[in-house]
Amino acid sequence: MDKTKVTTTDEEKKQNAFKKLVEKGKASGHLTAQEIDNLIVELDLDVNELETLNDLIDANNI
Repeated sequence: MDKTKVTTTDEEKKQNAFKKLVEKGKASGHLTAQEIDNLIVELDLDVNELETLNDLIDANNI
C-alpha cells in the first residue's frame, strides 16, 4: 500500500471535516464544545492539528 496516498487521503478527510465544522459554526454563529470534541475524537487529532482547528475557528470569529 502506498503510504503517501493514505496520508493524503487522511489529510483531505481532516481538511474537509474542519471546513464542514467551520461552515456549521458560521451558519449558527457558534460551535458547542461537544461538536468540537466529537471531531477531535473522530479524527484523532494531534497537537498541531488542534492548533490548526483552533486557528480556523478564531479566524472565522466563531
